[in-house]
Amino acid sequence: MQTAVNLCSRLPNRFWTDCIFCYSKNMTSNSEEPSFVSFILKPGSSLHPTFLFAVDAAFALLFFVFLWSAYLTKGNPHFFVLMGIQLALWASVKWYVVLGIQMLNSKLRSMHRFVQELKKIPPANETTNMETNTDKKEQ
Repeated sequence: MQTAVNLCSRLPNRFWTDCIFCYSKNMTSNSEEPSFVSFILKPGSSLHPTFLFAVDAAFALLFFVFLWSAYLTKGNPHFFVLMGIQLALWASVKWYVVLGIQMLNSKLRSMHRFVQELKKIPPANETTNMETNTDKKEQ
């Protein structure tokens, strides 16, 4: 059985940050597409639609597990409390995503305005006054 160090030493440099997940990587495939685990650990991936779909699917599955458990236990109040906590957590995640998207959009708008202002500024002369004065003195 190979150790994680041996597996990680075979990976290209860009994959060394994912060495915790070496056992989950398929070492026989030569595809350059990163795994889902390494993708979700990148900054900003929490707003990616694929990740959001996976989170929603996990919350929905958990809700149905609690619902089925409440049915099987003939209405045990503990499962209803757990369903409430789970729904509150799901709502807070959705709220965070909405705020993150709004913040990202505002940053993009401010960057767009900054670029538009930079385009209005005329290009600087390639020679400055100091350079032209020294050229005249040398002649």
